[in-house]
Order: sequence, then structure tokens, then C-alpha cells
Amino acid sequence: DPSGNLSLSMGESIDNRIQRELGKPGVEPLTLYVGPKYGYLDEVLSYRGPKDLRAAENNPYNAYTDLFGLSGADPALLQALADRRKSVNDLVREQTQSPLARKELSRLDRDRLDLHFTSIRDLEVGLVCGLSQGDVATLQTMSQNATNDDYFETVCHLHMDILTLALACGVTRAATLQFGSGNAGVEFTIDGVKQKSFHKISHRIDSDGSDGPPIPDADILHHKIDRIHAQLFKYLLGKLDSVKLAKGSLLDYGVAVWCSDLGEKYHSYDNVPFILAGGCKGALKTGQF
Repeated sequence: DPSGNLSLSMGESIDNRIQRELGKPGVEPLTLYVGPKYGYLDEVLSYRGPKDLRAAENNPYNAYTDLFGLSGADPALLQALADRRKSVNDLVREQTQSPLARKELSRLDRDRLDLHFTSIRDLEVGLVCGLSQGDVATLQTMSQNATNDDYFETVCHLHMDILTLALACGVTRAATLQFGSGNAGVEFTIDGVKQKSFHKISHRIDSDGSDGPPIPDADILHHKIDRIHAQLFKYLLGKLDSVKLAKGSLLDYGVAVWCSDLGEKYHSYDNVPFILAGGCKGALKTGQF
């Protein structure tokens, strides 16, 4: 209600439920989107409640600055934040140089001191929730291409980097990432050739409707686009698995779900595949089909 392409959910979505019950009060789940929005079946995944659709962010840089409270910050403030991330080692560098300069200090003692300072820095890196200046610069550079099909996979990777960081830092407990609009207007480059939109390829004809000239090898092209999506999901799993916790990784503590909004028949929900990775700290039994 309403119907057709304007239809809306009559209840909250699972990401909202997870964040509402397990997250900090007043903090919403992270809602991301890859690619341009056409005004027709754009973001569709996240609902606060009945008919209350949550907007999705398709620019990774905006997502990062909003998530970590840097939205609208002037360059001077951002520089100040970068300066504050300097190591505590930098603050006591003069004092540490004094013992290191002593001639009677053995090589073993020097190695121990070096290990001590390195351990401090490693601990600091683990505590700082934020990207490096270089990574933030990459996000800024990519802003202008956030909706460019040629950078679809790159933008998706950046979104996944931010998503992983947000979960690892406890900023949010749930997130969604949507690959393009419902009509999938993205034009992928396959085997060095930029193809028709994914939506047309899925129809097997050069049309968004039911009539049009056939697209040669459309089924093979569709399969190769599915592989791109699978590789993107694999990238996300790798990022989540790289965050090590007390017993396992971030992936072991949660669950990542990959799904489609279409089944095996034309605009149907028959046999819609769902892939779940991660066991929610043992709550889910893995290895099932």
C-alpha cells in the first residue's frame, strides 16, 4: 500500500529491529546504496516502521563523514582531528631519545624499548576508529564518481570498508548495502566491453519492457554479472573476517546476508536465493543448504 512500483513495507525491516534492540538509543542502522538513483525503485531495503522508508547514501565520503560526526566540518577542524591522532610516542619522543642515546645500553635493551614503543602504537591503531588520512583522501577523490557506472565496483568496495569500520567500532549494529536500483540501470563492463544495462540483459532484450531486439548471449552476460556480485560479497566477507575479536572474527560474531529481490521466474518470489555467512557467535548453525 500503495501498489506497484510505489508499494511500501507495512512494517519495520530486520536491520531496524536489530539496531533498535541491540544498538545505542537514537542511532539508526547504516543504509548504503551503490550507483545512481533514477527515481524509480531506488532504495527499498530499510524501514523504520510501516511506510517509513529510510533514505540510503550512495556517496561513500558522505557516509563516512556522517557516520563519524564529521559532516560539514571545515578543513581546519579535520586537520586538528588528524593531529590528535598522532601517537603518544610523539609526545614523549624527546624523553625517549635520552635513554636510547646512552652508550651502555645493550642491543637487547634497545630492541626491548623498540618493541615497547611499537606495541603502544599497535594498541593505539586498534583504538582509533576512523580511516587514515590517505583513505579519507581516496573517499573525497571518488566522490565525483560515486554514481559513475565505470566505478561501480570501486565505490562498492569503499562502502564495504566503511560498513566494516562502523560495525567494528560499534557505531552501529546493523547495515544494508543495495546494489543499484530495482530496475538495475548499471552498465557493467564485461570482457572489456561496456554492456547494455543489467535490467535489459536480465530481460534478454534491448528494452526495459517486454518487446525489443534480442541481446546476444544475454544469459552468459547475466551469469558474469552475477559473478561480479558474488566477488563483491566475497570482498565484504574478507573485510569482516579481517577484524579479529576475542574468539574469532567480526564475521563469526555476526551474519552477512546476500540476497536478490527476484526469484527464478519473471518478477516472482519463487526460489529466491539467500546466502548467509557467519554464525552470530554460535546462534546460527553454518554449513547448511
